[in-house]
Parts: sequence; structure tokens; C-alpha cells
Amino acid sequence: MVDQPIEREVLRGAMLASLREQEPYQYTTFQQNVAGVLAERELPVEAGAHGQPPSIRRTDERRFRETVWQFINQGVLVQGLDANNAQWPWLSLSEWGEEYVQAGGPDVYDPDGYLSDLARDRPLDDIEQLYLSQASAAFRADLPDAAAVMVGAASEHLLLLLADAIVANEKTGGATKVEKMRDGPALKLLNEVSKYMEPRRKKLERSLAEGFETTFFGVAHMIRTSRNDAGHPALSAVDRDQAFVDLQLFPRYRRWVYAVIDAL
Repeated sequence: MVDQPIEREVLRGAMLASLREQEPYQYTTFQQNVAGVLAERELPVEAGAHGQPPSIRRTDERRFRETVWQFINQGVLVQGLDANNAQWPWLSLSEWGEEYVQAGGPDVYDPDGYLSDLARDRPLDDIEQLYLSQASAAFRADLPDAAAVMVGAASEHLLLLLADAIVANEKTGGATKVEKMRDGPALKLLNEVSKYMEPRRKKLERSLAEGFETTFFGVAHMIRTSRNDAGHPALSAVDRDQAFVDLQLFPRYRRWVYAVIDAL
């Protein structure tokens, strides 16, 4: 219904889009900027009188305000603009926030939105749903180690799916080592799958073949390393930047794996 609040995921997406285009400056300025984005997306706003720009509807103000404070608590926005305007209602992007809003891709601070973006490529199975919802929720709670472990588990699940597809589609017995490593350590399975795919990647379409080393082998290794670091007391902890990169790159890795499974 028209008088219902805009969904949180949709409103947050419009707010991120506004931040990519211009600084928020003041709270009311940010509201106006976001209203402009909503209007461009043909979402309900309060029409401006006498040629004035649109504004956020009263029914959306609470969610807007709550999301602003989410951004502040997450370190994306800070109160204040400069030395002369250092307090509320002035707002500005933090150094981290600038990197975050310009990164694009799924919103890793929004568990529901993150999963929805992934599901647009291909529906999530129950295991992906379990691990990735926890990964995004942990990142949002500023628990990068927990996020890295969950992304690593989701990545290993994809590796197992790819190994199963290789074994199921191999007619010549060339996947024996992959099958033997199916229930072994993830690194050994990754290496065996890579060895199997190396001479066969030229048969894949160009984008998949070119993504073999970077998207598959490279990203998989990076995510696995983060998971190991996060889950081992003798290794270094994972910081927020690394967990963010893992979550940002995972969708690309996932698309590659499923595209190869479809091509087998």
C-alpha cells in the first residue's frame, strides 16, 4: 500500500546511492538528497510545493532516522563536517565510509539485502543461507573474525559442490584424485580441483577461463586464509577491512563456481 513505509532494504539502498553521489552535510540535506533518489526510482515521496524538491514522507522518517544512526554506529557516517561544524546536525562520511559506499556490490552491512543480492544470481541453498546470513550479521556487529569464518565455510561449501559436479560428469576416471580428496582438508581438495581444471579450462567460455586463476583459485585461497587466521589462536586476527573484502568478493567467486558447474 502507498501509505506503508518503504522497505528497510530499499530505503537503505537509496541512502547509499545518495552518499555515493554527494556528502550528506546536514541531516535535513541528507533527507532531501535521499528523497531525490527515491523519486528517481519511482518510489513514494512527499511532493514539493511550488517547484520545491520532494521530501521524505512522514511515514518513512522513523526508518530513515534509524538507518542514519546505523550508519553512524557502523562507522560509515560521523557527526560533524569540519572544525567549524563539528556536531549534530552536521554529517560526513568517515574515511572508511568513503571506501565502503564507493565499493558497490552487495551491502555487506545488511544481512537481508546481502542475501537478496546473491539470490538474484541463483537461489541460495540452505547451507549458503545459514553461513552467509551469519557472516553478514557478524560483520554488521563488528565481529570480523566470526564473519571471516562463516564466509570461509560458505566458500568451502561451493568447493564441495564443484568437486561433486566434476566427479559426476567425469566419464574417463580423470577425477579420481578429486573424489579421494572430497572429504579431506579443504586446501588439498582446492589443489586437486585446480589441477583437474587447469588443462580443461580452455574448453570453458572465455570469461570463465580467464577467471580461473584470479576469481577461482585466487579468491578461494584468500577467503580460506582469512578463515584460518580467524579460527586459529596462534595466527593473526582478521580486521574489518579483510572481512569486508571477503564478503565483497564472495559473490564473484560464487558466480564463477556455479557457471562452471553449469558448463560441465
